[in-house]
Amino acid sequence: MDENRIINNIDDLPVLPEIILKINEVLQNSEVNVDEIAEIIEKDSSLSTKVLRLANSSYYGLASQVDSISRAIIVLGFNTICNVATSVGVSAIFKEQYKNIGIDLAGLWLHTLGCAVASKVIISVKNANDAEKAFVCGILHDIGKIIIAKVFPTEQRKIFDALIKSKKTICEVEEEIIGTNHAKVGFAIGKKWKFPDYILDVIRFHHNPSLSTVAPDVASAVHLGNAISKALSLGVSTDSRVSIINPFLWEQLYIKEETIPLLIKDVQNEFDLAMEFWMEI
Repeated sequence: MDENRIINNIDDLPVLPEIILKINEVLQNSEVNVDEIAEIIEKDSSLSTKVLRLANSSYYGLASQVDSISRAIIVLGFNTICNVATSVGVSAIFKEQYKNIGIDLAGLWLHTLGCAVASKVIISVKNANDAEKAFVCGILHDIGKIIIAKVFPTEQRKIFDALIKSKKTICEVEEEIIGTNHAKVGFAIGKKWKFPDYILDVIRFHHNPSLSTVAPDVASAVHLGNAISKALSLGVSTDSRVSIINPFLWEQLYIKEETIPLLIKDVQNEFDLAMEFWMEI
């Protein structure tokens, strides 16, 4: 089945909080300002509380307490707060109680968090300004898997069974069984949710970063972050196999072979810090 038909014709899809949709819609306006975004976030007291808790957590290590969304935006940056808000909203989808969908959502959430942290650490070597973009893309890279599992629970179990017996990639197995794959489905629902182009690009090409045209460095970082999250057993991916890494990706992101062990140690440390906040929301 075509991924767009899945998204457009199925009513019972996971719902992204309306406020996150509004944030992504406003972000399309190049003239958006701090007060406008702060006002949107502050309308949701639960989201506001979580964003401020994260801003004041050891994960960001700020020297002084942040007591308002506007202040958080000024201190941490516009993109950071918007991406944090999106990540908080998306995390709720992983914690919904879906029955018999054949997928470990709690384990998948930890895997996506591991991927997000690893992606952020990796991209920071070359360009720290893209760190939060890499984080939110890591959170969202496997969102299509939840859609597939919810819409096609029987087929999802067939995908699991086939992966155990096959040497094919997960995308190849998904294409054979349901006619599309989680990257395409994630891209389609991302468009429905009006995510920025760089997020759509990375969701679509996180398994094939060389095809990325909008955010190739972020796509490569998420691809590597996905592999590191699996290798370190951070959570449970639906496909635990670690793909062979193209050495060019390390070079593209200015990462030398001899520094990889230290980088992986940094990922584990950052993941432990992230867990202190993200497992409580």
